[in-house]
Amino acid sequence: MIIPLSDLLKGQKAILKTIDSEALEIRMLEFGFVEGAVLTLVEKAPFGDPIIIENADTKLILRKTDTNSIQVEPII
Repeated sequence: MIIPLSDLLKGQKAILKTIDSEALEIRMLEFGFVEGAVLTLVEKAPFGDPIIIENADTKLILRKTDTNSIQVEPII
């Protein structure tokens, strides 16, 4: 089941599937967030914005609007 990254729960892992925004995709690629990478949602602010995600040793802070453009498949 493919969902937006913003729908993950704290500590949940998912596989990166697609990024709907070309500008965001380029930015994510610069940090090593490529298709098939395993992402972990590290923390959400109280109202869900911003969100901290992690890929291996890299942590990235994103706005919720950006995470809505990132499609992932949760690892159960």
